[in-house]
Amino acid sequence: MVFPKKQGNDDDVIDATPGNSASPDMSNRPRNIAETKVWKESTGTAKKAWSNYLGMLSDRFQMMPRFEQEQFITRLSVIFTMGATIIVMVMFYSFLPTAVRLLALPGALVASYLAGLKIVTPIMISRYEQYLNREY
Repeated sequence: MVFPKKQGNDDDVIDATPGNSASPDMSNRPRNIAETKVWKESTGTAKKAWSNYLGMLSDRFQMMPRFEQEQFITRLSVIFTMGATIIVMVMFYSFLPTAVRLLALPGALVASYLAGLKIVTPIMISRYEQYLNREY
């Protein structure tokens, strides 16, 4: 379909016929960003960096003496239990009355510290016994 031209030169004519598209062929383009070459190269690099980091952590953990390995597991256990307690407290904190809030937060943190120290740590040490260095 050709629109009639106004007075002027041929540049004013717009060709709107469906078969004569001047746009490039889009059939070879990826459907999403994950199919692009750049994405694949960057994720490959990130995966390699992550695996190198995990390998370094594994090597460092194996080079630690048993006492330091147990200390490391203890620290992580306490951090995770206290973190989980804080997340739960954040969800329910606004529903608690003010007087209960005053006592609940320190009580929950002390309880989670003791739970991480006395309950979670021995379980984790026994579960990872095969990966810990032997005591001499």
